Amino acid sequence: KSNLEDLEGWPPLDSTPEYTVERKDRASARREASEKAWIVGDTPFLGVEDSRPFPVWFQKFKTMAVSRGLLLDPPALYFTFVNNLAESVVVDIKPELPTGTSSLDRIREVRRMVATLRGLCKGISTSVCRLQALQELQSCRQGGRESVSAFVRRFKELVGNVEAFGKEHLDDESKATSFLCGLLPEVRDVALDRLAGQKPTYAALKSPVVKKNRNKVPNRRDLRRVSVTSLSEK
Repeated sequence: KSNLEDLEGWPPLDSTPEYTVERKDRASARREASEKAWIVGDTPFLGVEDSRPFPVWFQKFKTMAVSRGLLLDPPALYFTFVNNLAESVVVDIKPELPTGTSSLDRIREVRRMVATLRGLCKGISTSVCRLQALQELQSCRQGGRESVSAFVRRFKELVGNVEAFGKEHLDDESKATSFLCGLLPEVRDVALDRLAGQKPTYAALKSPVVKKNRNKVPNRRDLRRVSVTSLSEK
């Protein structure tokens, strides 16, 4: 099931046990959310005018929300979601701060806002956005003065952008091929030598990276001497 199909049902109604939201909880959540910067990128989401397709932006928002424990704090999740949207988008989705004391009221309102925002962004062709994300991945190349670690981080982010439209749109062979093509020739040789004839799957290719001075800009002489180790899991 693709992420696009899951959007309208987020967050899950059972993401946290129902509890009574006190006045101090609401005030604290509002204050903390207003004091923090956006949790996705350096700008709020601009809706149809944003360069980031909604599935890509929202997938990252969900990841950050989960990592910060916001699903366990519905008042904080409500204010954080609203504060990560541009004013014009907020006007369009018309947030309604629940007056009840149930935490589930906040969850339901976030679900409504997500569904509304998804509908507003339907004007952008999903297939075109997906194709654009795939093309950016396929054209990703390690710069001549770019460290291996920096390139791998960029590549993994582009993979995430494509998979935000559904993982079925990017198979392992395609990821492995794009990853190999993107590496500098000398780095690619080191990775392939380490595989010793094994099928170059993406999972296997994520592991071979330069151990010594992994953040150092690579050069031909150093790459002939360095050993290969594992990269942290995706």
